[in-house]
Amino acid sequence: NTQADALASLASTSDPDLKRIIPVEFIERPSIDTDEPKILMTVVTDETSDNDVPNGAQPADMDIEEETEYGCDKEWLDPIRGYIADGEVPTDKW
Repeated sequence: NTQADALASLASTSDPDLKRIIPVEFIERPSIDTDEPKILMTVVTDETSDNDVPNGAQPADMDIEEETEYGCDKEWLDPIRGYIADGEVPTDKW
């Protein structure tokens, strides 16, 4: 990015008598070859069965707190979700 920096520096120069030449290179096409076919793979795994659970292991009961207004599990996310969903800006911020 030295060329971009030099061009930005040239544009911000306040001395109109200072003459500098910055060569600018034009690139006609990407430097990365994009003609190769793209291969995408999706790996599908089977769902776990009861046989995959070790003997005697039972799912643990989790203490689930009440869901907040916007479906957040973290209190600090409420103002962000409120702004995204409804455009509500916290009164203590603005």
